[in-house]
Amino acid sequence: DISSQRLATIEWRYLELLQYSEVIPKTLYAVLADEPQFFVDLIQLMFRSELDEGQQAEELTEDQIKNEKSKLDNAYHLLHDWKRIPGTQDDGTIDFDKLLNWVEKVRDACKESGHLYVCESQIGQKFANAPPETEDPNDDAWPCIAVRDVIEEVDSEAMFNGFQIGIFNNRGVVTRSPYAGGDSERKLQETYASHARKLAIEWPSTAACLQRLADDYGARAKQEDAAAELRKRM
Repeated sequence: DISSQRLATIEWRYLELLQYSEVIPKTLYAVLADEPQFFVDLIQLMFRSELDEGQQAEELTEDQIKNEKSKLDNAYHLLHDWKRIPGTQDDGTIDFDKLLNWVEKVRDACKESGHLYVCESQIGQKFANAPPETEDPNDDAWPCIAVRDVIEEVDSEAMFNGFQIGIFNNRGVVTRSPYAGGDSERKLQETYASHARKLAIEWPSTAACLQRLADDYGARAKQEDAAAELRKRM
């Protein structure tokens, strides 16, 4: 009968050890999704406020530096490994109202503290983990409608950039034959271009973001083709 707050405290304290085990800090993930202020706290811990630009940083003792580094490492790994989007229901679908409410609260708090850009970028990176649409059988585009609607509602360049960064990062390490060229990038180009076409009318901002991603993969495909051709000649 340990309280959620107590469990979260324990998970935070031992988070560095959990990174090297199969144990997932489920309570911390749940707190992130349910309590917007915890997400805000992590953002404010990791990033310097735009309001502090030009101000000299406070000098810290060696023990304070060690303690701050430990907290920063915890915050980074927690945000990086957290995949579940706020508003996600037990069946995997996302409640738009709950998600929008969470996003509005963290944006308001971070705007006030001078962390709005990094906040929106981090939200965009989380949106890269969105599921496909499942509630509408006639809609086979990605991401799901709830995430599209929030992207359109906020209409933030920082969120667009974060969304693209998250998609790139989710791809992970790429291995290929030396002479394969950009085949894998071309497939991704086709995938995201297809999603962009399907979303263009109702969700133009999301579609534009996906099309930029498709264009980027197209450029990368040409680069890999050129590199493969050069290897063949050599």
